[in-house]
Amino acid sequence: MKKNGIIQNSNLLMKVSIIIITIMVFGVIFAPRICNFDPYTVDLTKRLLPPGTDGHIFGTDGFGRDLFARIIYGGRVSIGLSVCVVMVNAVLGLIIGSFAAYTGGVIDEIVMRIVDVLMSFPSIILTLFIIGVLGPSISNLFFALIVLGWIGYARMARSLVLSLKEQSFITAARGIGCNDARIIFLHVIPNVMPMIITFAALHIGSTILVISSLSFLGLGVQPPTAEWGATLSEAKQYLSLYPHMIIFPGIAIALSMFSFNMLGDGLRDFADPHLKKTIKT
Repeated sequence: MKKNGIIQNSNLLMKVSIIIITIMVFGVIFAPRICNFDPYTVDLTKRLLPPGTDGHIFGTDGFGRDLFARIIYGGRVSIGLSVCVVMVNAVLGLIIGSFAAYTGGVIDEIVMRIVDVLMSFPSIILTLFIIGVLGPSISNLFFALIVLGWIGYARMARSLVLSLKEQSFITAARGIGCNDARIIFLHVIPNVMPMIITFAALHIGSTILVISSLSFLGLGVQPPTAEWGATLSEAKQYLSLYPHMIIFPGIAIALSMFSFNMLGDGLRDFADPHLKKTIKT
C-alpha cells in the first residue's frame, strides 16, 4: 500500500509539473504569436503603467516596455540556457564518470583526483571569478556554469557503473568479444541514463535560480536582453511604488523552479522509491 501511494503521488507530481512545463515551453516557443508588444520597444509615454492598462497585461517597466512580453521572451533565456547548461554537464559527467569507473585502475584514480581537486573550489566563488575575468555575457555565464557543473554527474555515474560492471550481462558482453567502447556506450550508459536524467531534472530549477541570481547582480545576462533575473534587477528601484514589476518575474522564477523540482521528484520516485535516500541535490 505504501509503495502504491508513493507511485500515485509521483504520477500526480509528474502530471502537474509536465502541464506547467509544457505551458511554459509553449509560451517561449510561440512568444511572437502570444505577445502583442515587442519586449524591446521603448515608449517613455507609457512607462510604469499598472497591470491591465492599455492592453499591457502585466503593465510596463521603467522604459515603457511591455512586462508580459519581457517575461515571456525572458523565459527563452532563463529556461533555454538552464536546459543547455544541464544537458552539457550531464553528458560530460556521464561520459567521464562511466569511462573512469569501467576502465578502473590508474585512469580512474587520475579522474577522481581531478574531481577531488575541482571540488575543493567553492562553485559560486569560481563562477564569480570566471565571469569577473572574462566579463559578464551569456556565453561566459554558460562557460562558468559548466566548469564545475559536470562533477556531480560524474561522481553519480561512476558509483552506478561500479555496481553495474560486474553484473552478468556485462560479463556476457565481454565474453562474446565486445570491446570496451561498445560495452560502455551500448550497455553501461543506457542503464545509467535514467538516474542521470532524474538528477538533471532536479538541477534545472536550481540552475534557473543561479542564472537569475547572477543576472540580478549584473554578472550574467546583460540589459536590454530580456531575462528574469535582469528584469528583477531593473525593477528593484521601483519596488515600493510599483511592486508588480517585481512580483511577475519573481512568480515566473518560482513557478519554473517548482515545476522542474516536482518533475525531478516524480521521476525519482517513479524510477526507484528508495532513490530519494541516495541522491543528494
